Amino acid sequence: SRHRDGEWIQFDFGREREVSKIAIDWENARAEAYTVELSRDGATWSTVATVTHNEGGRQTHSWNRQKARCLRLTGVTRNTGYGISIFETDIR
Repeated sequence: SRHRDGEWIQFDFGREREVSKIAIDWENARAEAYTVELSRDGATWSTVATVTHNEGGRQTHSWNRQKARCLRLTGVTRNTGYGISIFETDIR
């Protein structure tokens, strides 16, 4: 991401599907606080996970299965002066 807070990445599945979990493998320059949101239309979002102190490494979040077309991960704040970096995500 750019070197600022509030950056986000959006995953569009191309159609609605049921999702209930995300695993995120963070690089050292990571989001200190972040949110995970779901949307059925890419316009209206509901928060399914809020993290205020990210320890890094692999973080896994689960919630009750919901239909969604999109998932958005927003880095509320960064842990360094650099951007936010993710090695890999696994959305199920």
